[in-house]
Amino acid sequence: MEFISRHLAAVDGIYWRGDHTFQAASRIRSADGRKDFAAVYSIMNEWSQIVGQWAVGDTSFDQYACGLSDVLKRYDELGFQPPEFMWVDNSRCVANQLLKAIPSLSKVLEDATHVLRRIFELIPDAHTSKGRRKLTRAEVDAKPQSYWRARCRHIIPQPEELVAGVEPVVAKYLPSICGINQDPLIMEEVRAAHERQVQLMQEGCLSDPLRVDAMYILVSAPDAMPPYIGIRGCSSLEGYHRHLNALLGGGNYSPELAGALIALFNYR
Repeated sequence: MEFISRHLAAVDGIYWRGDHTFQAASRIRSADGRKDFAAVYSIMNEWSQIVGQWAVGDTSFDQYACGLSDVLKRYDELGFQPPEFMWVDNSRCVANQLLKAIPSLSKVLEDATHVLRRIFELIPDAHTSKGRRKLTRAEVDAKPQSYWRARCRHIIPQPEELVAGVEPVVAKYLPSICGINQDPLIMEEVRAAHERQVQLMQEGCLSDPLRVDAMYILVSAPDAMPPYIGIRGCSSLEGYHRHLNALLGGGNYSPELAGALIALFNYR
């Protein structure tokens, strides 16, 4: 599709986010009904545009290495500035390979949303300390701005400060037990996951790589909401996954049809 090629010729970006989604890929089947792909791997830029995307057989780097090479070739041919930072959900597994494949990268960083989710998913849903009532819209509006300034994450600080802030939180909830079965909140699995996360923090894989003012982009007029978007992490890519899964809402799509639908969706 020529217009898709023309569209991609206008898509660059120096801050990348990469992540897999699995639900959409499960609906792509060959003529004999076989599932040929395990996931769809997407790379999004700081403007929430898809830079590159591939259906892959597994989550290994080799599955999308050739695609990365093609994207970098396009960047070079069009004179685009190459990527400087990339956020992923598995930096321990792919950081070295990405740094080798993309020489312009200064660092491969760990997405904070996935880090938090790993801990959350290890805690049983039935644990009484896990449940937390969501605030209603009226309750949100009633909170003073100082409340949100104190609690909303504007920056992720440097390793020493980050670890020093996280450890007291874990220590605070260490004694927490379930009101139903007396199970601890910080189980051995949670403790082990936390220790792995701390290692990532100490290596600087979660800290913001740029100054605060460089971590946000002005996208609208001052009176509009939101006036800024953050370049950090994969949150916008996670939101895109929901749209991608809804796009392939049926049970069976040929690889050709799925590819065409996804390309049209990205274009629009």
